[in-house]
Amino acid sequence: MKKGEISVRSAATMAFDDMKPIFTIRTFINRVRSITLPYYPLDGNIQRRLRELRADDPKRFGYEYKIKDGYGYYEKSAKN
Repeated sequence: MKKGEISVRSAATMAFDDMKPIFTIRTFINRVRSITLPYYPLDGNIQRRLRELRADDPKRFGYEYKIKDGYGYYEKSAKN
């Protein structure tokens, strides 16, 4: 990564703060990628950073994975 480019973890932090209380992982991934342009992180890397954020600060980055009508979504459990 070149100096001045934003890290995936920083972009994930910004994206999580921008997300509505209920969001899909695809929306989250697209938001992170729009922040890190022109760098294009892989899906697994973005999801790993989201899990790391939750592990480091569950009060700020808490979420639960839920399924409704066969579709998965994330619901924020932390109040920002």
